[in-house]
Amino acid sequence: MERLTLQQTFGVNVSQDTTNLYINKLDFPKLANNFENRGESLLVAILLNLHSSFEGSVSDENNNVLTDELNRPITFSNLNLYELLNVFYWKRQFLGGKVIDTFVIEHNEIS
Repeated sequence: MERLTLQQTFGVNVSQDTTNLYINKLDFPKLANNFENRGESLLVAILLNLHSSFEGSVSDENNNVLTDELNRPITFSNLNLYELLNVFYWKRQFLGGKVIDTFVIEHNEIS
C-alpha cells in the first residue's frame, strides 16, 4: 500500500524542516485569497485538495474532463490505494439555500 506524499496532502509547494511545516495557500485554488483565512476555510481547502488524490474525474492537459462514448465523465478511484487514510465524497444536500457537500474521512491506526 502507498503512503500519501506531503504534496498530495498540502499542495505542491509544501516544505518542512525539523520543527515547521510550510504550506503555500496559493496551492488551494478554492481558498479565498485573504490575508487572514480562518482555520475552518484552511482545513476545508486541505481536505478538498486531499480528496483529489482519492477520487475524481480524468482531465486532459487543458483541464477539460474526459468523457466516454455516452458523454459520462471518466472517473478514477484510489480508495483502496493508501495505507492510513481514505477520503471520499458521500453526498450533496441543499439546505436553507446552501449547498452542503459531505465527505467521509476514514483512517487506520498509525503504527
